[in-house]
Amino acid sequence: MRHEFRRLALWLRGHVIIRDIVLAVFLSFASQGASSSITFNPGLLFDQPSWALTTWTVLLAVPLAIRRSAPRVGALAFAAVAALQLLFGPAVIVSDFWAPLMVYSVIAYGDPRNTKAFMLLSCGLGLASTAVMGWTMTVGPAWPAMHGTRSVFRKSLAFAPYADCDVVYAGGGLTGDCADTLGQYLLMTFTAIGVCLLSAFILAFWQRARLAAIRMMRERNAAIVAREGEERAIAATAERARIARDMHDVVAHTLSIIIVQSDGGRYAGAHDPKVARDTMETIRRESERALHDMHRLLGVLGGSQQAGYAQIGALVEQARTAAPDTAIAREVSGTPAADRLTAEAGSTVYHVVQEALTNVRKYAGSPAHVRIREQWSSRQLRIRIDDDGRGSASESDGHRPGYGLLGMRERVESVGGTLSSGPRANGGFSVDAVVPLTDATDAGETVANTTEEPSSPRFPELAVPPSFSGLWSRIRRKSTSRTGDADGRPSNWVEKASRWTQRHYLLADVSCTFLLIIMFGLSPWSIFSFDGAAESKALHLLMLMETLPLCVRRRFPESCALVVACLSVLQLLVFSGIDVSNIVVALCALYAAVLYGRDHAWRWTGATALAASLLFGCSAALIQAGYATILDFMMGRRTGSAMRMGPETITLMGVAYGTVAFLACAAVMALARWTRSRDSNMLVLQAREEALLAKESRQRVLAANLERERIGAHMQSEVAGTLNGVIEQVRLGLRMLDDAEARGVEPTAEQIAEAFRAIGNRGRAALKRMRELLGVLRETGSSDDGGKTEHPALHPAAPLSEQLRGLRQGLE
Repeated sequence: MRHEFRRLALWLRGHVIIRDIVLAVFLSFASQGASSSITFNPGLLFDQPSWALTTWTVLLAVPLAIRRSAPRVGALAFAAVAALQLLFGPAVIVSDFWAPLMVYSVIAYGDPRNTKAFMLLSCGLGLASTAVMGWTMTVGPAWPAMHGTRSVFRKSLAFAPYADCDVVYAGGGLTGDCADTLGQYLLMTFTAIGVCLLSAFILAFWQRARLAAIRMMRERNAAIVAREGEERAIAATAERARIARDMHDVVAHTLSIIIVQSDGGRYAGAHDPKVARDTMETIRRESERALHDMHRLLGVLGGSQQAGYAQIGALVEQARTAAPDTAIAREVSGTPAADRLTAEAGSTVYHVVQEALTNVRKYAGSPAHVRIREQWSSRQLRIRIDDDGRGSASESDGHRPGYGLLGMRERVESVGGTLSSGPRANGGFSVDAVVPLTDATDAGETVANTTEEPSSPRFPELAVPPSFSGLWSRIRRKSTSRTGDADGRPSNWVEKASRWTQRHYLLADVSCTFLLIIMFGLSPWSIFSFDGAAESKALHLLMLMETLPLCVRRRFPESCALVVACLSVLQLLVFSGIDVSNIVVALCALYAAVLYGRDHAWRWTGATALAASLLFGCSAALIQAGYATILDFMMGRRTGSAMRMGPETITLMGVAYGTVAFLACAAVMALARWTRSRDSNMLVLQAREEALLAKESRQRVLAANLERERIGAHMQSEVAGTLNGVIEQVRLGLRMLDDAEARGVEPTAEQIAEAFRAIGNRGRAALKRMRELLGVLRETGSSDDGGKTEHPALHPAAPLSEQLRGLRQGLE
């Protein structure tokens, strides 16, 4: 039912002409009914018959039907009919009061470039209407007077000032009391028309600014919905790129260590079985660790082991152990501020150093010297890795250059940094990365939000009274977006005020609430009490308490409605009298709760409204029966005399009062649901935008998870097969050493060298195979290689097994 209601509201929003036609028909019948008792209709030239009112009413109603679908045409048509009416029709009819509505419509819904022209046109017609109405109502129509007769209207005037006006058409001129009367009439008419036009101008400019903001929010929401499929595709391709990048950092780093260790073991362990065994054990541990990290990478959570800045020292030591003939020096300048690196930035710095050291082992040759320099400043960390090797010139493992550097660049740019790399002028290679630091307060919040909960219990902190700014930040909601007209024209003060109240709706609600309190406090009809002044003061205090929650009616709508409902029930139970302000406040709170609250808030608010309406009906009936309050009735205390009505009549009156109250509540709830369904409220649209963004975020995560699941099983089997092959080759080497030790002999240098050679060949084959997998992933993943490759099409990729089969066929 809710969706049907919303579809109907959106359909009517797209067919405003239907609503305008209904309004025009309703106003026509209302105007005709209001003017049916008028017996004379003077015009500038003639006395108008009664049927002329109907004719001019219909003619003026036609432009109302297109006041929003074609505001310019409707306003011009209305102005033309109004001008003809002033000349040939009645001087004033009830339908003339539609003019401010047409002025409002053409300014609020029409082209802003025509605003000044229509404002001048409306002012001109206003002046003409003032002159025609003043002249006709004092002097009378011209045609009967020119023929020596008096019009019906003139015959009905018996006041002395109008008698002097009989001689105006006879050449007597405007003299005496006639001139004074005409001047007073013109002044009053001019003031009334001016106030109406000014009010229409202000309301129209206010509404135009509001509609511009609503139009912008609708476009933003529509854009979010439209890009949903594209965002899912981007998330899937980004996940493929992430898997490729992390696989390169995890598996390729380990395989490069294995290759270096196996090449070194061929020489260092050829004549020392203990060194050979230790080297093989290291290779096996690294392979198993890479296999474990790969399973973590492609697991359900999709997270690889994220090392940070603090682990760079261990990474350097690992590199020194893996390549003893490579000299690695680390220098730090400035004041290190690792706490100002976010978790992602710290992981990025770690992987930059990791990839640079991996490239040194693979390409620099032996011996090589590496220098890692960290430069800390107040805003950024610059880390530079230089070596004096041969550079990236080897492609013996089938690696297509650029994957590692591409992954580094993607990581650094994702945290807002920059990276440059390339061969040095005097030989070697250089990697230079700059990573921005966060502010101290932001870093503290990041650490507080990302640190895991400690295992030991934490004692509660002492309560500290919040400051005014802290309290304000708690109740203050995110302001609505700043909006302006699409054509960039300057705004007037009314439009600026409208946008200000939209952005600062809490302050606007506070101001309106205090104005409401002042109005109720000054109005003598706000409370009707049966007792003395003491109870009246208490009722005024209750009125204040009921009205104050409206200050947060849009910030905390349901809480506001709950407080107002409780106080309303208290007033109906305890206090004697009818609190008119309570009725107004309760309806306002009910409207806000249904419009701005949760989607199902109408359920509990509707039940509460029904209960309050029953109490209202009971209170009205008991007052007629002589009981001041419901509490007096429960205590059996009658404080007044019952009216001369039977119990059935009193009960019927109570039912009628309760029914009317509930119908008013139902109408308010229906209006709120209608406004909510039409997408014509800024806060509702903003809440919908936040919901759409949250849904979009969930869809991206879901798309990434589906993509990882789609490629994860096959990718794990491929990578696990290559790593297990290396591990199995290491086990064969260790078995050879174990067999020789069991026989009490030492293996020959050739046997040890052959074992390491087999391990190295298996590691190179595994690295080559992994590069092929990375190539497949990169072809359909998002990347940034400086614009050298085109972005992939955003559609689901083919199964990974089919991509690999095509790659094999291409290689063969």
